[in-house]
Parts: sequence; structure tokens; C-alpha cells
Amino acid sequence: MVNGFAHPDSDEDWYSVTVPDSGLDILVVELSGLDGVDLWLELLDAEGRKLKEANNGEMGEKEMIVRMKVNPGKYYIVVNNYGSFAEKVYTLRAGKPTVPPATPEEVNQPSPEP
Repeated sequence: MVNGFAHPDSDEDWYSVTVPDSGLDILVVELSGLDGVDLWLELLDAEGRKLKEANNGEMGEKEMIVRMKVNPGKYYIVVNNYGSFAEKVYTLRAGKPTVPPATPEEVNQPSPEP
């Protein structure tokens, strides 16, 4: 886990993460939300090719790349922002999932009636 700053001018913050030879083949990247700031994430491979982007939240909401299957090696996480009118601190976490995957029963349960 690391803290970074969303600066008043749009900026990019780059972080690297190394997936070991074994043990971490599912990667989760979580980015906290900040009031008045639209943040988004990119996951890049070692050559800088974009593998995934997360830009689904509205201004102030968190972003997440969930259960990304990855091979061992080096990856880059890029945090982008716009809309910040003051320097604000965000939290970025990359690593193993903190919750187990849904069970078949959870996946196949019927939707609630409206």
C-alpha cells in the first residue's frame, strides 16, 4: 500500500510492482476515491503496453482492477487524475485479493425481484 498525491494540475503517478515466479498470479489494484477528484488507473506490462484500464467511477469514487490474471514479471500502475483543485492524498493497493472469489452458489443465485 502506498499514498500518493493528486495535484491541482492533472498529473500521472507511476508505480512498479513485481509479480514473483509463483504465488501471485491474480492481481488486484485498488485506488481510493477523493472528493472533487476524478482518478483512474492503468495497468501496463514491462514494455509499457496497456493491459487494463479502470475508469468507471464518478468524481470522488474509487477505482479498481479486480482479479487480473498475470504472469510473473514487472508491471507498472499509472494513476491519473483531473478535477483536483487542491493537493489531495490517495491510497493505492496492489496485491493478492483480500476476499475469496464468489462460490458457484453465489454466482448462480436468482436476482431479487424489483
